[in-house]
Amino acid sequence: MKYLIIPALLASAVASSATANDYVNSDYIYGYSATIEVGDDYDASGFGLAGRFSVSPDGKIVGDWRQFSDEIFGFDLDFNIGQLGYRHTLAQDANYAFSMSAGAISGEISTDFDDALESLGVELEETTYFISADIEFGIGASGVLDGEIQFTGIEGSEWSSKLGYTQYLGQNFGLRAAGRFGEDVNQYELGAVFRF
Repeated sequence: MKYLIIPALLASAVASSATANDYVNSDYIYGYSATIEVGDDYDASGFGLAGRFSVSPDGKIVGDWRQFSDEIFGFDLDFNIGQLGYRHTLAQDANYAFSMSAGAISGEISTDFDDALESLGVELEETTYFISADIEFGIGASGVLDGEIQFTGIEGSEWSSKLGYTQYLGQNFGLRAAGRFGEDVNQYELGAVFRF
């Protein structure tokens, strides 16, 4: 039920606009600082780099790589997460775009005691798959509000939702804030977008 809140917020937040928004469904590179929360007991900070690049009029390659670091009981712990997929735009006009994506997510944990964990049978690397639906709305002439619902996994599955806003300050540069909300993991981002 909580995953339906974001699409409802998006729909209610968007008023009809006579101004065309050139930033909806743009190609871009996005660098960001992030915080991840796992349950009630653990959080870590890190950074990421994301982007999307057109390969056809309706198709884009999408990617996202992020790294989080923390120290637990005096040991360094790093999470590396990479996501690569294909995004197809199903509907678009001057002020909105609706798209579907599918691809793979790969995660790796590295610690000061990797060998000991592997000898105990702990998985330090995992690859899974995702499918998602996202929608973007132009807000005024230079803002973009976006939301996404994502299903991840084959054996162990999880739903998550994402809400973000980008405010462009010029033709190619903007500032972005976003949050992803899952069953066990939440992520918050703040960064800069370069559009091309």
